[in-house]
Amino acid sequence: MLGMSSSSSFFNEPEIEEVLIESDAGLKREEEIIKQKQEEIVKEMKEELDKFKNVGRNEICLCGSNKKYKKCCLLKHRTW
Repeated sequence: MLGMSSSSSFFNEPEIEEVLIESDAGLKREEEIIKQKQEEIVKEMKEELDKFKNVGRNEICLCGSNKKYKKCCLLKHRTW
């Protein structure tokens, strides 16, 4: 084995364990960040849908297009 005895290794076990613990902690932080971003996106989407919730079909659309809601955003915001 390239001049190495069978009992020696490139890394020792405590170093490997330390690296694994650090990478696990990093992954957990990334998962928390992703979860927070997902919650923010869901909240924004719910707010957007709530804004259009009580708009009548023949009222001016709230998006600012000056079209009637039924001709503008009705199909985009409809939840079947």
